[in-house]
Amino acid sequence: MKHRALFVAILLSIIAASMGNYQEDAFPALKGPYLGQKPPGKTPSIFSPGIISTENLGEAGSAFTKNGNLFIFNRRTPPEEHKTIYFTEVKNGFWTKPSPVPFNSPYADWDFHFAPDGKTLYFSSKRPVNQDNIPSKHSNIWVTGLTNSGWTEPCILEYPINTLGNHDCCGTLTKDGTLYFFSRREGGLGRSDIYRARLKEGKYMKVENLGKPINSEHSDYDSYIAPDESYIIFSSDRPGGYGKYNDIYISFRKMNGTWTEPKNFGYEFRDSGINCVTLDNKFLFYTCGRTGEDDIYWVDARIIEDLKPKELK
Repeated sequence: MKHRALFVAILLSIIAASMGNYQEDAFPALKGPYLGQKPPGKTPSIFSPGIISTENLGEAGSAFTKNGNLFIFNRRTPPEEHKTIYFTEVKNGFWTKPSPVPFNSPYADWDFHFAPDGKTLYFSSKRPVNQDNIPSKHSNIWVTGLTNSGWTEPCILEYPINTLGNHDCCGTLTKDGTLYFFSRREGGLGRSDIYRARLKEGKYMKVENLGKPINSEHSDYDSYIAPDESYIIFSSDRPGGYGKYNDIYISFRKMNGTWTEPKNFGYEFRDSGINCVTLDNKFLFYTCGRTGEDDIYWVDARIIEDLKPKELK
């Protein structure tokens, strides 16, 4: 009887394991733009619930290539603070099951944006900056490119973009190569400020603090710049927001180069960040964790035009 009970127990464990593997490997047949998801209106909704935005793992960030056939996002993996960049792409007409990007590292990789060309990817990482294989204590901005043969080897951006002793993160590029990012370097107005660097003869020679009204005495971060530099979207914990921690704001660039007073996106966008507008200008993606684990949300990008001051329309 003991042997029979042991045999049954082993058999049940094998069946359970196989069922678990089946559930893990199962992935729905997704076809069409944006993983075949129903587009949202001007009210935000969770992107691809139960498939990309799951209940327990915690997903954040999002970026589509220019042709819309490849999508990347962050998923939290053990240990708890480790963030891995995942991707899914269209093959034979269907979206593949998400898997870590080929340039994935055993260190935290997150906060990414495709450049306007839809192939060059800027991302943040704590991967080692030297040959000692010791992870960085602070995040730095790296760049990689998507080619016909795959991803190029990531390279760290040189000083003055990365200071190597401070938190430099979330690089986003304009059409003329101007890089916007946020940093906790010395000399800022608050705990973290948003900066930009103009490209001159193929190099970034100077970093400029955007100053007020974009930056404040609080934390301003997770910036996204429009390719034509007409507006900037960012997160902030400045007073007057709707959330417990931070809200999403937008500021528009005036003809004289100054910026309008940042405007809050509204109650539905409270406690959110990691913002990005798709390269086709159709949707705004962002991350929100107010219900527990982080989830990816999306909304019709026409909401941006609704927030624009009348004098700029």
